[in-house]
Amino acid sequence: MEKIAKIISVILHPVLVAFWGFEIVLFRMNPLFINDKAKILLSIIALGFMVIIPFAIIVLGYYMRVFPSLQFEKKEQRYLPVILSAFSFYIFYYFLSQYKLFTFLQLYTLTAILIMATALLISFFWKISLHSLAMGAITGMLIGLSFRFNMFILPELILTILLSGLVIGSRLFLNVHNRSQTYIGYLVGSIGIITAFILF
Repeated sequence: MEKIAKIISVILHPVLVAFWGFEIVLFRMNPLFINDKAKILLSIIALGFMVIIPFAIIVLGYYMRVFPSLQFEKKEQRYLPVILSAFSFYIFYYFLSQYKLFTFLQLYTLTAILIMATALLISFFWKISLHSLAMGAITGMLIGLSFRFNMFILPELILTILLSGLVIGSRLFLNVHNRSQTYIGYLVGSIGIITAFILF
């Protein structure tokens, strides 16, 4: 059971969840002005800045003994990885901002950065669950899309809520977080992105 919980935590790692959220916006919105080749190219670039670079930073930092482990059990160990990951996201956001056609993708990426910044600030005082925060952000994104564009996203929303339950359950089972850390993380992520998608 512990092995399954660890696999779920890896598959639904926050940076992977952020990338999957970007893909949902890119392909679910299906803007006519972005052809299939452009979507594939954007996906590759997003994969690089949102997943490969953050993971490379974490692994490199671990082997250089900057990070004591890959689990970041203590909140103090999260500061540098979150800052560097947010910076990588920002470079990608800057790339998107050069093209006015990608406005909604820019909003998603910028919101992801702001949520990471919020998590960083909270981590100075308290150990919030980044896994739960990421799943909450995806849930909020789907709700925001449905409100703003009157889209039918019930199947995706149900799947996301079920996956969120798996993630929260896994983090609790591994004793990495307590209930309040996971629940509040989920609320921060969901409320933050719902607000951004509806207001902006």
